[in-house]
Amino acid sequence: MQELVQAGNSTYYIDGPNKTGIYLADGDAYLIDSGVDETMAKTLLDACGRLGAKARLVINTHSHADHIGGNPYLLKRGCKAYAFGIEREFIVNAELEPACLFGGYPPKRFSERYFRARGGQAFDISAAKLPAGFEFLPLPGHSFDQHGVRTPDGVLFAADSVLDESLFDKFGIPYVYDLAKHFNTLDTLSSYKAELFVPAHAAAVKDIRPLTDANRERINGNLDAIMQICAAPITFEDALSKLLCRYNIKMSMTQYALIGSTLRGYLAHLYDAGRVDAVIENSRLLWKTI
Repeated sequence: MQELVQAGNSTYYIDGPNKTGIYLADGDAYLIDSGVDETMAKTLLDACGRLGAKARLVINTHSHADHIGGNPYLLKRGCKAYAFGIEREFIVNAELEPACLFGGYPPKRFSERYFRARGGQAFDISAAKLPAGFEFLPLPGHSFDQHGVRTPDGVLFAADSVLDESLFDKFGIPYVYDLAKHFNTLDTLSSYKAELFVPAHAAAVKDIRPLTDANRERINGNLDAIMQICAAPITFEDALSKLLCRYNIKMSMTQYALIGSTLRGYLAHLYDAGRVDAVIENSRLLWKTI
């Protein structure tokens, strides 16, 4: 069983590979994310029971499968789910995520839960009836409209805005959708005040700045690596192959989608910044460091 940790006077989180939150008020529990599947949802409800509270609703920080996978189980037990902007659309319309990652109509392989999460019904966050003092912090970049959730006692659940450095070691170039917005999110977090920061995939900390600095350094290292790969004109496919080899990542259909989508985002960022150019030769699009 994953450990239940008290983070504030009324705030708790389940400590595991993907942290989920619980805020208590007047015998009710307000959840932050639902984890990857039914098992995690059951863990959340069990924790609520041990705390003497009934789960009323879940706030999804964003639409990725490991944050909404427990929604259907919670919905069947009377919880409502709420999300932000386009993230709600991705939760309700499960076909959007695999199409976005693959860049078109995806193969059936992308029906597995990590690519086609079935989050069920979700409502816009503006309709949620919450205790006074909840705050939402826009943290886009990793996904379209990711938000952090700050509980009334000052605990900020920071979603996937920062990662533990070990995940950079493991995955090489973790998924990011919009790199420019992600850099802005790191700046936002660096100046934000909270009693405790609880990232989904890193240890809870009182000072988030060392982690934001480390993430920024790692991302800049990835940008440098891509610019080296593009020193001579290169197709996207060849650049992806070199990147996978550089980080010793075994090619598979899923890695092609995840790393490929991330590489496109990095290349778009470099192109918009005037650091790489895109030229067409012999009906091929080539990327070249300027």
